[in-house]
Amino acid sequence: MKAMILSDLTTMRRILIQLLGIMAAVSLFLAVTVETLAATAACAAVMIPFMFMFNVAAYDEINKWESFRLAMPMSRRGVVAGRYASLLLVTALSLGVSVACSFAVTGAAALLSGAMGQGAPLESLLLENNPPEMIVAAGLMGTAAVLVASAVTLPLIMRFGMSLATRLLPLAMLCGAGGFCLAVDNGLLAGLLPAGGLESLFNGGFAGLFAALVVVPLVLYAVSLVVSLRVYRSREL
Repeated sequence: MKAMILSDLTTMRRILIQLLGIMAAVSLFLAVTVETLAATAACAAVMIPFMFMFNVAAYDEINKWESFRLAMPMSRRGVVAGRYASLLLVTALSLGVSVACSFAVTGAAALLSGAMGQGAPLESLLLENNPPEMIVAAGLMGTAAVLVASAVTLPLIMRFGMSLATRLLPLAMLCGAGGFCLAVDNGLLAGLLPAGGLESLFNGGFAGLFAALVVVPLVLYAVSLVVSLRVYRSREL
């Protein structure tokens, strides 16, 4: 697994550096146009992991590295676990960078607002208008979205490869969204979810927020890992 993690990070090193620059530019643009750092933190946390996942899978398929790895002293279990671990590591680092960028923007806005005087156009980006807990929660929301989407996408990539997985992914997302809609409110499958379950989860303060944005996505990610281990074991390369 360690060899797979190092392989992924080495392969994507140049692209990750480029993505950091792009993320910084996009974060600054969003902060100025939307006038809130919540969108900045969430979008920045999403961008790098998604690009990493699709790029590394595309590199594997284009360069036939999936078949090459099987000729090396590396098990299929190690390949799958390493890919999940590398994506999780990049996701965690992206969350940290997105939050750090958001706080850097608040610092720059404070300096510029002080130089421009009262009523400066960047006052909406000051720290008093963007509480730290809001910035961190927005970053966690982006991270949760990445983990849930990856939990759906990675088994498809492991089983069918990048090209076919991208064709099946919209269908999988549509089925998941449709199933969720049917299970809430007055949907046909409304009995599958406990009454008021989602409301009580989000109204539970920090515990509910932590469960919704951290625990549940990580559990889904772990379940996805188990599924990928099973489907990749029988895949013909």
